[in-house]
Parts: sequence; structure tokens; C-alpha cells
Amino acid sequence: MAEYDLTSPLLSPRPSDQPQTVLTVDEDSEPSDQSPSNHQPPLQTHNDEKTTLTSSNPYAFLGSDAHSVPAPTTVDPFRNGTPFISGVYEAVKIVLCLPIMLLRLVLFGACLAVGYIATRIALEGWKDKQNPMPKWRCRIMWVTRICARFILFSFGYQWIRRKGKPAPREIAPIVVSNHVSYIEPIFYFYELFPTIVASESHDSMPFVGTIIRAMQVINNLNCCTYLHQPWGFYREPYTALHEGRRQNINMGVIYVNRFSPASRKNAVNEIKRRASCDKFPRVLLFPEGTTTNGKVLISFQLGAFIPGHPIQPIIVRYPHVHFDQSWGLISLAKLMFRMFTQFHNYMEVEYLPIIMPPDNEKLSAVHFAERTGQAMASALNVVQTSHSYGDLMLLMKAAELQQVCASLGGF
Repeated sequence: MAEYDLTSPLLSPRPSDQPQTVLTVDEDSEPSDQSPSNHQPPLQTHNDEKTTLTSSNPYAFLGSDAHSVPAPTTVDPFRNGTPFISGVYEAVKIVLCLPIMLLRLVLFGACLAVGYIATRIALEGWKDKQNPMPKWRCRIMWVTRICARFILFSFGYQWIRRKGKPAPREIAPIVVSNHVSYIEPIFYFYELFPTIVASESHDSMPFVGTIIRAMQVINNLNCCTYLHQPWGFYREPYTALHEGRRQNINMGVIYVNRFSPASRKNAVNEIKRRASCDKFPRVLLFPEGTTTNGKVLISFQLGAFIPGHPIQPIIVRYPHVHFDQSWGLISLAKLMFRMFTQFHNYMEVEYLPIIMPPDNEKLSAVHFAERTGQAMASALNVVQTSHSYGDLMLLMKAAELQQVCASLGGF
């Protein structure tokens, strides 16, 4: 074995007369009419062993086909992914589930009636809506909460997967959640019995309005009222009739016009008052302001973040293959029918760690909302877009105009 010192090279120098191979890619070459997989690039060999490669596919010498970049796609966070029944499996499943649907309808109606009666008893004679509901009335409301769980069962949610636990109300008085379907309020009513933010139109709904009043709801008055139509939604403009109705509602409910700064400020103050008192239930808000299809998070409203209380985010997933359970541009009756005719509907609820507010509440409400949105988007493995409630209004108006055009024969 040869001996080397510290100054000797470990590898012997390469002879200068050794042939070298150089691959040159000609980017200006014209593309061939043949497919890249069948096209063999010409090789030119020179005396100095240099090789020139001319091909539209620079990876052809490795035996690889040409690579293409997919075209960019747009994101629609509001549209249901399965608006129509498609596929033999789904059609057969619906036919087989029709007898089960009848039993579920009976269970749904019975639970709704029992819950309504229990809620009426709990609210009977209760006049002081500014203070928390007495404990004995809350115990009666447990009957309604159990009925809510059976309603979820009738919709096909025999079991619901939970991850994590809700934080004590004293630590996190405000919880926020993504909003995909009408199922979440029912689940949270059973699970947490919170004070939620809802629209004024819900107050006038049969059965539901009574239960909402029992939850001491902070109502969110939109400038439009939802009316369900076969093709989706239609919105009734805000009129003086709504203003007159507001004067007849008890003082325990707050109505918010999202286009009125004074009204929004009043709602934020009420949220802060109820979150500051441990005797009130925790406050639940859906900061997106509307339902989405769950594929993205849209921009957050700041009502939950301005008060400056610790917030526990909650995320809800609806894993599915054939039936999208999101409430997007699909009528309520159709969505309920599809839920009743499924063997089982999957739902996953995950309680995320508490997010503490920043030191400066007013200046950092936007950053507080961004941190919460990032945590929820990361847990959902989705992105948060800049879509807002206004985009949903434009989408529904477009759907309405398309329906009108169809009824007029395309004119």
C-alpha cells in the first residue's frame, strides 16, 4: 500500500487526454409532431466525444415523458359538491333507505315536539331576559338537549367522533367554529348549551324560534332574510317591517345590522358583557358569518375578537365520498332528504387549544382573528381565502338570475 503524507492528494489527477461527454440542450429547437414518448432525440457524436441533445423534452434521455403544469383552478367556497344524485350506488342506497327514512321522520318529529314542550315549560313566566336563566329552568332544558341528540341520530349521525375537550367556561368564555351545515348549531346546543349569534329570521321559525330564545341568543340581523327556494336561496330586502318587529321583541335579544356601525358596536358590547359573567353560558360565534362547503375558510368577522377574551377554536369536518353535507346553494328540504336516506353521516369535531388575546385589544383584533384563522385552517388542512359574506350574496343573486333566465327560455 502506498504511503501518503498530509500534502499528497487522495485522488490521482485525471489525465487531460481522457474523453469527456457533454450534454447540450437546445432550447430553440422546434417541437416535434410526434408524441414525446415515441420521439427519440438525435444524438451527434464528435471526435472529442461531445454529445449534443436536441429535444422538446429535456428528460427524454432518461426515458421520461414530457411534464405539463396543470392549469390554475378557482375556488368556490359556497357551492355544494354533490347537488344532484349521481351514480348507481347512491341511487340504490336511497331506495333501500326509504323505509328507514320514514322511521327517522317519526323520530325527528317526536323529538322536535317533546323539545318544544319542554322549552315552553322552561320559559313559562320568565320575564327577566337580561339575567342568566335560573338553574331549575336550565335543568328542564336538559330534556330539549337530549332531544337534540336524538334529532342528530335521526339525521344519520349515530356516533360523532370527538377529539380534545372543551375548555372550562371560566378559562375560555368564547368559542368559535367553522360553519358548514345547519347541523353544527344542533350539535353545540346539545354539547355546550351556549349563547349563539343568529339572524332575526330564525326567531319567527316555528319550534326553532322558541328553542333559540331559550338559549338567550344574541341575534344577528342581516339586511336580508333567507327564503329557501328549489334552486337555492332568495333574499328579501330589508324593509321597515323588520324595524317594526324589532320594537316588539323582548330586551333580552340583541339585533345587529351588519351595515350599521352603531348596531355592531352594541352587539360587541353585549358579547363582552355575557362573556365577562360566569353565570351566563359561554358565547358561540361562527366568525365566517355564513356556511361554506368546508374546503376553505373564508375571512373572519371581528365580533368574537374585539372583546379581548380567550377563545377556544372548534373545527368540524364532514368526511364523505358520495354525499356532500354542506349547506351551499341547495334547498333545505333536499339536503334533509339526502341526510335521511344515508346509512350513516360522518361528523368529526375537534377542540383546539385556547388562543389568548393580545395585550392591546382594539389595535390587535385583526391579528387575533388572523391567529385564530391560521390555527383553524392548519388543523383543517385548508387555506383561508379573502371571500366574505358579500361574495355569497353575489353568488346567490347570480343563481337567482340564472333561474329567471331559464324560466324565460334563455332570454
